[in-house]
Amino acid sequence: MTKQIASERAQTMHVNYDRIYAQGSSRMANEGQIGMRYRLPKYLSLLRERYAGRGPLDVLEIGAGVGEIALLLRESGLPMRRYVGTEYSLPALRQMRRQGFDCAQMNAERLAFPDNSFDLVVAFDVMHHVDVPQRMAAEIVRVTRRDFLLSESNGLSPLRKLVELTPKARALGERSYAPWTYRAFFPQEHLAAISTQPFYVLVPPYVPERLIPLVVAQSELGQYVAGWRWLGQSLLIVGEKRST
Repeated sequence: MTKQIASERAQTMHVNYDRIYAQGSSRMANEGQIGMRYRLPKYLSLLRERYAGRGPLDVLEIGAGVGEIALLLRESGLPMRRYVGTEYSLPALRQMRRQGFDCAQMNAERLAFPDNSFDLVVAFDVMHHVDVPQRMAAEIVRVTRRDFLLSESNGLSPLRKLVELTPKARALGERSYAPWTYRAFFPQEHLAAISTQPFYVLVPPYVPERLIPLVVAQSELGQYVAGWRWLGQSLLIVGEKRST
């Protein structure tokens, strides 16, 4: 991708996200109630089961949107000394600031923080939007002291690939990758460990209210079934920085 094409793609994507955030939640706009009632709480549960025993933590969230994860974290009991959110969209930042969160406008590929600034860096559905994922991955490893956790779109999922063909996904610059490709984005020489795990199995957007419990049940079961679980649209990426 040439620099000009990449710049035009990024500009179009940011304009589209500004429009969505000016109206409210991108999660609600892109997924409906299933995203609010299942995907967001799922993210929080994945965080809690790994980091609830560590703390207090300095946490950075990249691409924090309107603060949906930040609100859940505030109420979760996860031991946090400090939370900082970054977001490129000004309408989203304004909503976060109205809720009292420490946040700043930043590009995920160029974080204005010193090395080793945070105990834990998280990002939920961000990397598949950026022009150069390797840059975002390098920045995550640079600013964390130890841990990072991302949720990303699974390039092995047929449902995920179908979603990316829609005009809305194209307008938002969505491009998923295979698990091993995501792992390769991170600078291996600085890692002690990195792993990927699929989840959110066969969950379509805009699930009718009455079907949400059924869809959630099959997804939770499906993530433990060999083979079937790799149909999950999302990947959990968990990494640890090598001690220096």
